[in-house]
Amino acid sequence: MQARAQATKQRIVDAAVDVFHEVGFGNVDLIDILERADVTKGAFYYHFPTKESVAAAIIDIAESEFTATMVGILSSPPAVENLIRSTFVAVALHERNRLNRVADQLRQSLSQVSSVGAATYRHRQTVVYDKLAGSVTRGIAEGDLVADIDADQVARTLWSFTIGNRILAVALEQDIFAGLGSVWQLLLRAIATPESEPYFQQFAARMALQHSS
Repeated sequence: MQARAQATKQRIVDAAVDVFHEVGFGNVDLIDILERADVTKGAFYYHFPTKESVAAAIIDIAESEFTATMVGILSSPPAVENLIRSTFVAVALHERNRLNRVADQLRQSLSQVSSVGAATYRHRQTVVYDKLAGSVTRGIAEGDLVADIDADQVARTLWSFTIGNRILAVALEQDIFAGLGSVWQLLLRAIATPESEPYFQQFAARMALQHSS
């Protein structure tokens, strides 16, 4: 019985992801989700009280997947390579993974009626942001980053330019990954040691090319 209920709940979530992706949260009626999931209204209300609660569930599921992916990358050596890699993977998840893409759109759609979007950003700040700063600290210890940089400031810069580049690139219909590579070229001049900078410049360029193709 429990397995069947869980399967029904997952079917509702999957259906909601599909219809939100196709027409946008504001244009979806509850009947659209019911028809796509092939469930009754009673089955829906057993799991979710509102359309907004389904959206919140999608955001939570995507956030768990995103956080686990980022923590996995940033917890592994070498520090600076994975620091660079994490920003490209973060963008790729939001652009090419339907669940994460829809969740990101829902965060913005629900910003006026729910705190769930802001809550995920706060969660990222306490988990992913700390991992970014930790990777910077390890990069300094490994001799790849200059010793006089502030790890928290670098982490905040990475956080800001990853989000900002994606928003601008989408709005202007530009290559998100090429833009991210360009920002890394500039940042690496400021934070990488002279001996390590050429290698990481090439690494960032490879990441941009790999994800753009």
